[in-house]
Amino acid sequence: LLPVARLIDPSAAFTYVFAADMASMADWYGKLLDDLLPMYPKNMRGMLAAQSELLGELYAKVGPRLVASGDFGPDGVRAEGFFEAQEPAELLASWKTQWAEIGSNPDLAQGGYQLSGPTEVTLAGASWTEMRMKLDMREMLASVAEEADADEDELAKAEQAMDAFLGQGGMRMAFTARGKNLVMLVNGD
Repeated sequence: LLPVARLIDPSAAFTYVFAADMASMADWYGKLLDDLLPMYPKNMRGMLAAQSELLGELYAKVGPRLVASGDFGPDGVRAEGFFEAQEPAELLASWKTQWAEIGSNPDLAQGGYQLSGPTEVTLAGASWTEMRMKLDMREMLASVAEEADADEDELAKAEQAMDAFLGQGGMRMAFTARGKNLVMLVNGD
């Protein structure tokens, strides 16, 4: 972990340091989900299975270490993360492909996900790939509830909570390959 320790923000509200074989973790999670999937409502199973498959493909390319630091502000969570990878540019290319697949997957769209990007942007003079995610709480609740009638007050509270976490316009993530890391910014510049 020493190679990534210098990337920790000592003033962050939260820091996450992780060392593991990510491909094995994804395989374990996939097997666990396969066992648990029958317990979920039928209308959620396709979404969960699709998420698991896509994450497994990405995690196979992630190295054994990652670190992230961040905080919560008026515009939602803000964070930066560093994912070690043998080929960070290849990992970024895979992430772009997966993002497009997620956006076009009807099982995932059913869960209320609204995705945009990837688009190329310039931040601090460097080239980054930006992707955005917003959750439609009404659609999400409809996908998990047997009845789609949500209490409007409860729905408004859920939308406020999600906006406080993700940001008013949804979560904005930017990625770039640097050295042996895929660098990620969440709601940051």
